[in-house]
Amino acid sequence: MAGVEVMDGFTKKYGFSPEDLTANALGAAFMVARAWIPGMREKVDFRLLYTAP
Repeated sequence: MAGVEVMDGFTKKYGFSPEDLTANALGAAFMVARAWIPGMREKVDFRLLYTAP
């Protein structure tokens, strides 16, 4: 996703967003921590709630 953010910097329609790059880096770091810290996988779960309009 960092590559997408860098390529967005070369377009006039989207532009580069440091906030998006930071969010991508934090999400990747969280997944690495979840994989490497013992017991974190059992304590942290991902859920998705979808409500139809």
